[in-house]
Amino acid sequence: MLSVPYSQSFEYSQNILPPYKNTKAHVLNPANLETKRKKLYFRAWHRGIREADLLLGGFADQWIERLDYGALERFETLLETPDPVLFDWICGRADIPDDARNDVLEMLLEFHKNASRQRTQQR
Repeated sequence: MLSVPYSQSFEYSQNILPPYKNTKAHVLNPANLETKRKKLYFRAWHRGIREADLLLGGFADQWIERLDYGALERFETLLETPDPVLFDWICGRADIPDDARNDVLEMLLEFHKNASRQRTQQR
């Protein structure tokens, strides 16, 4: 079990999420899309806590190449969420606020649910 000290009074709020950006100019340029993928892939694997690296990096390994620009934006927003909060969401120890739910978060949750099943079946 991951034991990360953080304030129990922490509440998820909009102020930790960056605002959605205007993506129209970037969508047309494949080089910008590839650059964004590389940056997000690096950030997913370099969180500062090894457990978070494994949770988000493993997801990035499987999905980052298939995400369109809008989904990459939502993944970037997800990466802005503090590690303890993400860990609690993935482990089911905390409810996910409605304003944080999106398709990429649901993919991440399903990815780890399936990975957990596979590890259990291998034993």
